[in-house]
Amino acid sequence: MISEETERKIDLACLILLPLSFVVMFLLGFFGYAMNKNHEYATTVQFISIFVVMVLPFMRIKRIFYAPYWFIFVMTANIYMFSVLLFLGIYDRIWWWDHFSHWLSSLLVAMIVFIALLIIENYTERITIPKAMLLFLTFMFGLALGCIWEMWEAGMDGAFGAGMMIYSVHDTLNDLWMDFFGALTMVVLGIVILHFKEPAEIVGRIGLDHKMRSIGKKWDRRCDGLRRNK
Repeated sequence: MISEETERKIDLACLILLPLSFVVMFLLGFFGYAMNKNHEYATTVQFISIFVVMVLPFMRIKRIFYAPYWFIFVMTANIYMFSVLLFLGIYDRIWWWDHFSHWLSSLLVAMIVFIALLIIENYTERITIPKAMLLFLTFMFGLALGCIWEMWEAGMDGAFGAGMMIYSVHDTLNDLWMDFFGALTMVVLGIVILHFKEPAEIVGRIGLDHKMRSIGKKWDRRCDGLRRNK
């Protein structure tokens, strides 16, 4: 079993090392070496990816949420797949890659929400989430990320002329449909998983029982505080 001190060192290493490739690609893109046709878009994505891959390690360091290392690396691999291949211009060369990446990203975001809701349900006494609501929220959050991403692209175009939405409105709608199917895929998987296993059994396999119980108690105290302030 890894000691707490070793875990802190690993978390700090992840916080520093995971964004390094994106820093390099951002600098290359900034100086005009991005291989994507939409140079500004590819460079901007690298800049955002720097901070996105730092979220889960940062949450571990601050003891907000103890994401398993395998989960951190799966999510980071997905971000690398999107950002690096965008930088290399693969999206311009393979017509279906953009659709696949939207589907996969939405699926993984919905997976995060699904696991997070199961943890809240299992490790708090003041919060109860029915299975139907859990699946509904999983779907809505997975789909919402895709909508927010498209809105962000449109906003960057309007504010800075970034040229992120250089394709037609049909391309945007196709992206949203892929986000829809990605979130829906996780809901279907969630239905199957919850049919055979209880939430406690699912999150128990993550191996963070002691730490999450401590965090769950903090959430309960916050809920009690909010109720008293009403």
